[in-house]
This record gives sequence, C-alpha cells and structure tokens, in this order.
Amino acid sequence: MEFAPEAKMPQQWWPPSLHGKAVYSLTDDCQDATEGLRSTIPTSGIPRSPRPRLDAILPRRPAAARLAVTAGLAAIPVCAGLWVGTDTWAGVAITAAASLALGFLLSLMLPIMHEATHGSIARARVTNALIGWLAGAILLIDFATYRRLHLAHHRHTGEPKDPEAPVELKSTAGYLLHLTPYYFLIPFWRLSWAWMLSTPRGLSASQAALVALTVGIAGATALWPVHALWIYWAPLMLSAGFLFLTTVHEHVPLQGDAVPVTRTIVSNPLLSFLLWNTNLHIEHHRSPTVPFDQLRVHDASPQPLPGDVVSGFAAFHRRLLAELRRSPRAEQATAP
Repeated sequence: MEFAPEAKMPQQWWPPSLHGKAVYSLTDDCQDATEGLRSTIPTSGIPRSPRPRLDAILPRRPAAARLAVTAGLAAIPVCAGLWVGTDTWAGVAITAAASLALGFLLSLMLPIMHEATHGSIARARVTNALIGWLAGAILLIDFATYRRLHLAHHRHTGEPKDPEAPVELKSTAGYLLHLTPYYFLIPFWRLSWAWMLSTPRGLSASQAALVALTVGIAGATALWPVHALWIYWAPLMLSAGFLFLTTVHEHVPLQGDAVPVTRTIVSNPLLSFLLWNTNLHIEHHRSPTVPFDQLRVHDASPQPLPGDVVSGFAAFHRRLLAELRRSPRAEQATAP
C-alpha cells in the first residue's frame, strides 16, 4: 500500500451520539439519514442519567464474543510453545506452527481497528478508542493514523483524493512480495511514526503510550530474545502475509472489472466471524454506519449493489494468480 502524499487528511469529525452510539458521517447519504433519524428524537422530557450506563461502556455482545475467541485462540499457541520449548526438532516444529498461528491471529487486529474506527464495537466512544488503540499497538501502528486514513478512504474511494493510493501488482513476483511487510505494515509504520514525530504540539496520550509500549517490547526482546522472536516478532512478520491474503480482494481490479471496483468475498461462517464480516466489502461501503454483525451478503440485498462477488478467498486468489501468470498485468491497484 502506498499513500498519496498530496492527499489532505480531513479533520476527525465526531458527531453527536444517537442513543449513546457514535454515528460517523462518511457519505452525504449517510449524513442525511443520520440527520433524519435525529429529527425524529424528542429533545424534551427525556431524563438524563448523570453516568453512562455499563452496557454502553462494555463491548456489544457480538464484539465481545469475537474479542474473547481471538484472545482464547491466541493463548493456545503461546502456551503450547512455552510448554514444548525448542530443545528438540519436534519442539522447533511445534514452535514454528505456533508462530504461524499467532501470525494469523495478529492479522485479526486489522478488523478490530476497522470496527473501532466505525464505532461498532461499543456504544461508548472511549471503548472503541481504547480497543482500537490496543489492536493498533499490537501491530505497532498508531490507531489515530489508521482512523484518519480509513475515514478519508470512505469519503473518496477510487478518487484522486483517496489517501490509500493504488500499488502496482503486475506479476507473480509482485504478488509474493506483497506477502511480506512491504504491503501493509511498512507503509503504516512509516506513516504512523512520521506523523507522531512531526506533530507540532507533541505526542498525544495514546501516541505516548504507543512509544512506551514499543520501548517495552524492545526491552523484553533484549532480555528474552528467543521467546520474543517466536511469540511476537516472527508472528508479526507472518501476519503481513495474512493481511494481504484477506484484504487485497477489496478493491483490486481483475480482468473485466470496472474501475474502481469493490468486492465481496462470500466465505465460510468461521472465517467471516473471525474477520468481523470485513469480507462483505460491497455491503460495508454501501452502508458504512451499519455494524458488522448486521451486514448481510450481497445476494440477499433487496437492491443490486455495484461490484464483484466471489465465492471464497481461494477462488479469488486462484483467479488473480491465473491473470498474473498469463501475462504481465497493466497498471492495476490494490488497497486494504
């Protein structure tokens, strides 16, 4: 992924809450709908609670379930690797498998950041901000940077102002290169830290916490290099490949597609659950304020949606690789 240097990042706009739930205005249609809903809410005679309700602060049940499953799955390879060790070849093999599994689970931090950006994890803004910050910090990414870019991407998808500028994918070698941190992690690391270090007013509290966490990870690596390698650094590098495999479909045009294109992948329930339904990308772009658990598959929509629908991630990547093998691709684009 590359970011257009000329693109101006819009200021973050936090609209008034609707029944305690943040609603983001990403398109004119969404803004009109939001204003229409607000106009139907009575402004007098409603008692106001001096404190936010607990159910508004805690993650919603669909989000809490996904967070719990992701954390529980992450504990399994960590415990297995610590228990087995690397003293034998069998232990090395189990540790390598654990690192691969952790790599996939680290890639799931991106859907969490995505849903926190859209305010669908909890009704309380602070809960979304904290969970989004934690997910970004695990990847060493500033959540505020990601949020600005993603909201601007929704406003200007496929336009010159889209901050997620397209990257070229012309050959199988380029496909393999994008399985490395080159595709997602390195651009976001560079942009996150460049913005943080160039802020005239200094670091915000969340950015200072990210710096402190990074220093702590570096210190832990110096003290326990072997464990840090397979528990964190190797999975972090491996997560780059999973990030590419699960996000490249969103806007990359294939032969016969209109440009720009948005694509939905109809996947199995388990993978869709772990990805927070981000594979339903047409539906998300059509209704970005709809929570992830309320998105429905393209074919079930009462109105036809523009874009491409593919049955399964494997089918999409087979199609993409087939095009890359047949001939060098003309300038085409990918953006997560």
